[in-house]
Amino acid sequence: MTPDYIKVDQLLTRLIEKQSLQANAFAEHELDWNALGLVVRSDRLMLAPGTQLLEQDRVAARLDTAAAAWLQELKIWRAVDSTNKRLMELAESCSVDGMVHVAELQIQGRGRRGRAWFSPFACNLAVSAGIGIALEPSALGGLSLAIGLAGADCLARSGLDVELKWPNDLLVNGAKLGGILIEVVRRPAGVEAVIGIGMNVEVAESVRRQIDQPVVDLRQLGVTTHRSELVADLLGAVYRRVRAFEQTGFASMVGEFNQRHAFHGQRALLLQGEIELEGVVCGVSPGGELKMQTADGEKQFSAGEVSLRKL
Repeated sequence: MTPDYIKVDQLLTRLIEKQSLQANAFAEHELDWNALGLVVRSDRLMLAPGTQLLEQDRVAARLDTAAAAWLQELKIWRAVDSTNKRLMELAESCSVDGMVHVAELQIQGRGRRGRAWFSPFACNLAVSAGIGIALEPSALGGLSLAIGLAGADCLARSGLDVELKWPNDLLVNGAKLGGILIEVVRRPAGVEAVIGIGMNVEVAESVRRQIDQPVVDLRQLGVTTHRSELVADLLGAVYRRVRAFEQTGFASMVGEFNQRHAFHGQRALLLQGEIELEGVVCGVSPGGELKMQTADGEKQFSAGEVSLRKL
């Protein structure tokens, strides 16, 4: 049963301690509790009716057998700067294969190209999973697209059909539902990938106004699945897709991705630094590159610093 409140001093300790957040991380929010998705009265953080706190036991009960055997540690942060950052720091001194960090409140989450991914308290999913992959870094082309398919697999279990925007966004009706950030650590036998996934579960109007693109959340779309169960579904889907990727690369998933690709067969604008290029999106390659038919013929682009917009 979800409590009505959490003692504020406990939360503040987690926010300010070195292991969680530096106090100056709040500078851009000016200690605005509402911006953080929090309601504070006296010494208590009040939880709105229906607030779904993440529960380890509920995650464990929903996990499939293979993912449960892989999972070594599930850490739930009340508040953290970035779940990916925490796992990457751990990866400097130990293996993070089977380690998963999730957060109720994430202040300094990161997306591609340095973009921020802010996740208010108990409103979204902020999940980072460390997983070993017996491949060389050069063989990881298309991994982010495979993880996009894992996101679609996860949400299909809740009855939702999503589109994928190359290279790392989950969309519904053109609005962003989630995003992916993958970081890689070289190991003697392959790599370990830290796979970060952010997903909107319930986005307040005040937060929407701070976002520079259309967004959508699961509750809007009628998905009522508990956040803990969504974490379990996501971990299971990620584990299955990574193991399949390890065996066959992205080549076996190209058709699935093209079927879900939001811009497939449509005109789009590709931005690469100062370069702007118009063309028709004609699929993705087995290595995960975007294929576009341009005035100068078909060209392929890797993710890197490339951005894609529909015309």
